Amino acid sequence: MKLQLIWLRAFCAYFALTFPVSMLASTTIGRSQINAVSTWSVAGSPYLIQGDVVVNSKLTIEPGVRVEFNGPYTLTITPTGMLNAKGTANDNIFFTATAPVPAKLMFTGSNGVDAIDAVFDNTGAYKSGSILEYVVVENIGGVDTNGAVVLSGAHPYIHNSIFRNNGASGIYAYLIDGDLRIENNEIVDN
Repeated sequence: MKLQLIWLRAFCAYFALTFPVSMLASTTIGRSQINAVSTWSVAGSPYLIQGDVVVNSKLTIEPGVRVEFNGPYTLTITPTGMLNAKGTANDNIFFTATAPVPAKLMFTGSNGVDAIDAVFDNTGAYKSGSILEYVVVENIGGVDTNGAVVLSGAHPYIHNSIFRNNGASGIYAYLIDGDLRIENNEIVDN
């Protein structure tokens, strides 16, 4: 019995050192539409994007989650969609790729309808709506994407985030007709 216990402990130690926790759990997201309120949690991380994903409802991404693009795919937040990606100073959310790819995170508005934009109270504090806070966006974007994060008629709040080593602009915005707040970010080597 003692020999079996020793062997089990040795096997567990080997397994833990050989296969980090991040390799044990992952969620593959193929071409899809998110039409119901959803949450991407640390338990399912990393989320491996293997097709274009369209968000038509609220998607919350928890602190510590990695979203990895495995090709030239787009994560699109539509006019009826909302992205709540709020990491923390000690637990960022990552939008990345293992090798640079022309992928992008895109917020869209259409026909005069903005995506669920950020809303601020009368003191200027964020209240609700799409937000990227304490996120790291790296190794995505390319010539065909204009930016790693593209804002087309949409106004998410982008705060305390890092945009680095992307193949195009860190943030590319157009058709902006209202309050767009991009504050306290680091945008380098794009």
